[in-house]
Amino acid sequence: MGLYILVYALLSILMGWIGRRKAIGFVGFFILSLAITPLATCLILLITSPRPDQIPDRR
Repeated sequence: MGLYILVYALLSILMGWIGRRKAIGFVGFFILSLAITPLATCLILLITSPRPDQIPDRR
């Protein structure tokens, strides 16, 4: 049981780190992955766009 909680927490931290440049950032994706599952959060990360300040200008 303890190993499951550790793996779940590490995956949640990973989802937060991957989502750090998205609209809701690290904390938002970390909490989201704790509330639902890291797998569902990964799917959400795939469909969300980066923050406007992270998109390079196309001039």
